[in-house]
Amino acid sequence: MSAAPSNILKPGTNEFEIIEFALGHTSEEGEEIIQSLALNVAKVREIIPLPTLTRLPQMPPGVCGITHLRDRIIPVIDLGFFLYGQERLSKAEHLIVSEFNGTRLGLVIDSVKRIHRLSWQTFKPPESLKGVDPGCDSIVGILTVDDRTIMMIDIERILAEIHPKLAFVNTSDVPADFGTPYRVVTVEDSAIIRRLIHKELNSVGFQIISINDGQEAWDLLQTYARRVTEGESLSDMVNLIITDIEMPRMDGYTLTKHIKSHEILKRIPVAIFSSMISDDNLHHGELVGADAQLTKPQITELLDCTRTLLSGKKVEPQLV
Repeated sequence: MSAAPSNILKPGTNEFEIIEFALGHTSEEGEEIIQSLALNVAKVREIIPLPTLTRLPQMPPGVCGITHLRDRIIPVIDLGFFLYGQERLSKAEHLIVSEFNGTRLGLVIDSVKRIHRLSWQTFKPPESLKGVDPGCDSIVGILTVDDRTIMMIDIERILAEIHPKLAFVNTSDVPADFGTPYRVVTVEDSAIIRRLIHKELNSVGFQIISINDGQEAWDLLQTYARRVTEGESLSDMVNLIITDIEMPRMDGYTLTKHIKSHEILKRIPVAIFSSMISDDNLHHGELVGADAQLTKPQITELLDCTRTLLSGKKVEPQLV
C-alpha cells in the first residue's frame, strides 16, 4: 500500500494527512482493546504485509528484528512494546515503513484503516484527553475523527529510546557566543527538542521565546506587528524564528506563509527545522517563503544557519 495522498496537499493550507491504523493491547482486566493510532502521511513511505524478520543478537528492547527492503536494511520495532509494554509481533499483520530524520524504521501494527485529511486545528496535545494511556511520552497529539479518538504516535521519541545518537546530535565546533543577544522565537511542540534547542541557543547568548503551538506563535507575532505600528522596533522584539512543521492548531508551513505575507513581519528570517524535511518536500518550504530548511536533529547545522540568516543572507534549501 502506498502512502501517497490522492490529491496533493498544498503547503500553507493548515491541512495534513494521517494514516490511521490499529494496534491492540490487553487491559489489566484481561480485555483485548484495539486502539486507533496514526502517523503523518509525510513520514510514511509504504505499508506492506509483515515480512519475515531476522533477529540479531543484542538488539535493544522493543526491536524485534531487521528486514531487507529495496536493498536497504530496516530495523523493525514492536509498537506494542513501546506503547503498552506488551509484545504484539505474534498478532501483527502489517509493517509501516516510516522515514524521518533521514532514517527508515519499520513499525509492526495489527491492521491499516484509512487515510484522513484534517486541519491542524483538530490536533490537540495529549494532556487534552484525561486518562490517556499510553502516556504522553510516546503520544504527540490527539485527534477526533467520526467520534473516535485517534492518538498520533511520537515516532521521534521512540527512535530516541532505541538509538539516541540518531535522534539527537550533539553540537561541536560552535562559537561560545554570537556577540549579540539576539531574540529568537522557537516554535516546537516536542518537549525534548524544545529543551535541546533552548539549551544550545542559550549557550551562544541568544534570548529565547519558546512556544509549542503554531497559532500561539502567530498571535504573538501579530502583537509584535501592532507594537511596530506604535513606534517600537521589530528587531528589539524578535530577530529570528525557528519553527517545526507538525504542531497543534497551526503547522509550520502555514505559520511561515502568514509571516512572509505580512507587510511588517516578512522581514524576520524563518528557519524550518523538522524531521519531515526531505528531497521530496523541500519545495513546500520554498513555496511559503522559508529562508532555510533543516532536518532534525542537526543542531550544529542549525546554529550555523542562524549565523547566516542573522547576517542578512538566505540559506539555499538543502538537506544538511
